[in-house]
This record gives sequence, structure tokens and C-alpha cells, in this order.
Amino acid sequence: MGIGKRKNLEKVLRITFNFLRFTYLSTFYLVYNNNYVEY
Repeated sequence: MGIGKRKNLEKVLRITFNFLRFTYLSTFYLVYNNNYVEY
């Protein structure tokens, strides 16, 4: 039972990490494009 909980935790952490990375890259991409358009 403990092993199953740990696998679920790793799955949640992996999904959260991917989501944060995607959000970070999207924000950086939008900011970069906006700055590029302004100049």
C-alpha cells in the first residue's frame, strides 16, 4: 500500500513539474515576443 502511495506521489510531482515548466516557458515566450514587438 505504501508503494502505491509513493508511485501516485511521484506521478503527481511529475505532472506538477511539467505544468510549472510549461507555464514558465509560455510566460517567458509571451514576454519575449511583447518586448520584441515594442522595440
